[in-house]
Amino acid sequence: MCVGNKDKDGLRLFEKINGYLSGYYEPISQGENEMLARMVSSIQNGLLKSKLQQDIIVYRKEYYVKDLEKPINKFLSTSVTIRGALTGNPNIAIIVPKGTLGAYVEVLSWGKFKKQREFLFNTGLELEKLEYDGLYILKRKR
Repeated sequence: MCVGNKDKDGLRLFEKINGYLSGYYEPISQGENEMLARMVSSIQNGLLKSKLQQDIIVYRKEYYVKDLEKPINKFLSTSVTIRGALTGNPNIAIIVPKGTLGAYVEVLSWGKFKKQREFLFNTGLELEKLEYDGLYILKRKR
């Protein structure tokens, strides 16, 4: 199954993975449950090996902005360019300090996802709100 392609149930793999982590997706079988658990572990372990080499700012379109002020127990996809947000103009900017665990996944992407210029955060991310003036500005907590 490809991360960006929809499955028979109309969900993309990344939607299932984040739904599984957030508790709003129930695997349809024991086999799917085991597959999702393995994939989550592999992604988490891969992201633990990748430290950001410099400070960056990433962007995201988020409908539930207040949810970002709580610990984020799923993988968080962001774009390193304002135009990379797939769901429209971003309303979130996140300051990401050097040393943050996460990865540029652009080289692993294809199709419309290639243009996203994605930086992926690991699970357990915590952000703090700095200000709001039309664009929510957050910073990763140390």
